[in-house]
Amino acid sequence: MSTGDTAAAAWSRAWTIAEGLVRTGRASVPVTIEGYIWLQGAHDERYWVSFDGKRVLRGPDMQTAEPLQPGFVERMARAGAAAPR
Repeated sequence: MSTGDTAAAAWSRAWTIAEGLVRTGRASVPVTIEGYIWLQGAHDERYWVSFDGKRVLRGPDMQTAEPLQPGFVERMARAGAAAPR
């Protein structure tokens, strides 16, 4: 797999996680900001998904946001993958 293919796969995973957050009603429409996909959460929380899909954070701001559990991130990825494209 080439570097370009790897980057495309990582970007696809990041968007799939973001789609899962939206599809499950946890967040709003995603926006890209400074290397992350940013989503506004339902209860004044915010989500940040790194462009490579390896970091998924939640909190009131980027400085205090904490990583989400891997199992939760995987569930969001599955929900996003099930979304019609």
